Amino acid sequence: MLELRPNCEGCDIDLPPASADARICTYECTFCVNCVEQVLKNVCPNCGGGFEPRPVRPAIAHRPGVGLQFHPASTVRVHAKYTATELPEPVAPAKPGFLALAGNRGVVKSALKIAFVVGSILALINHGGDILALHLTQGSVLQILLTYMVPYSVSTYSSVRALQRHAVEHPGRL
Repeated sequence: MLELRPNCEGCDIDLPPASADARICTYECTFCVNCVEQVLKNVCPNCGGGFEPRPVRPAIAHRPGVGLQFHPASTVRVHAKYTATELPEPVAPAKPGFLALAGNRGVVKSALKIAFVVGSILALINHGGDILALHLTQGSVLQILLTYMVPYSVSTYSSVRALQRHAVEHPGRL
């Protein structure tokens, strides 16, 4: 259960339990939206993770035994380990490796589907006569296989690049 810490660890402003300005990382380091966006650039100075809006615990119990009246917010004020001038420089998140992401089950599955549909259409357009006449040479079979490889490769490349961009923009959420 979240502690619902009462203050921003950076500037020490009050963040009551229902505050829409409270942001937390996965370790529940708590900062105000201004510190997160302006000072920390959405990188927790303690763990290096990103921040999300802190959920609001209902003041009134919607179920027996739950809510602020049964599980009150913490009253212990927590302060960051670092002053604003001591904040460590955020480390740029590393982009996941291309080959590792290209072998990702979701990327492969999606690329195979696209390659099957687009490759089949292109194979029929470019080699339909030879396929229907069953007049396939080794050269035409190789060309047909390459016809399937092009959409597979393009789909894989675009999926991996999108995942890499997402990993940089949203650290820790690939």
